[in-house]
Amino acid sequence: TSGNRKIIAIQPDGTLAMTVNLTTPGTTRDDWEDIATGVYGNKNYVFVGAIGDNDLQFNDSYYIYYFEEPAISSGTQTVTVNTIRYGYPDNKAHNTETLMYDNVEQMFYIVDKVKDAKCALYKLPFRTDYGTSLQRVTKVCDLGNGSKFNYCTGGDITPDGRWMAIKNKNYVLLWERQGTESLSTTALRDPVQVKAYQKEEQGESLAWLDATTFYTTSDSKNDTPIYSYTRASV
Repeated sequence: TSGNRKIIAIQPDGTLAMTVNLTTPGTTRDDWEDIATGVYGNKNYVFVGAIGDNDLQFNDSYYIYYFEEPAISSGTQTVTVNTIRYGYPDNKAHNTETLMYDNVEQMFYIVDKVKDAKCALYKLPFRTDYGTSLQRVTKVCDLGNGSKFNYCTGGDITPDGRWMAIKNKNYVLLWERQGTESLSTTALRDPVQVKAYQKEEQGESLAWLDATTFYTTSDSKNDTPIYSYTRASV
């Protein structure tokens, strides 16, 4: 049903910067799992993924809500979001917690969350004229570091498109894009593991600040730390 949801902007120290109420027209889903940001047509956008499906019951009913990123200011703003509805190429339900956006290709990259197999990477071009039509993501490949990489809970791509980071609750993997190659090609390469990662029991959030530093935090009702990781110079 139609309704209002909200996201918040926070400072690196965890203090509240702004609240944004989101008006979602038409059908909506409550299982919001991830947020990404990106540039399209010289405009900055925020993308919210209503992409979770723990009980595998929402076949062809996964949504990406998007809106132009407002300027950060104190207080509360209200925006009406646009909607992209998508399904998977196998016409089956998928549980997903990772939504990423690549500024280079202007492409969404989505990772499903599976228990007994490798998580898979999917892609979908971002366009603002999809309307209400159902879109089909394309499978890129299975992900891993030479072993099973399951229960993926979050990820992000650097603003310059060079690095893709995807995590589960035990570790974070990094893929480095070479030159102007597609990220689909990058994903086929063996990633490197972030040795410094501090295991988070409910770690479901990862976001790049810039080309070198990313943050992680956890899904918790109590005081929850935010961790910062910075790539060492080679």
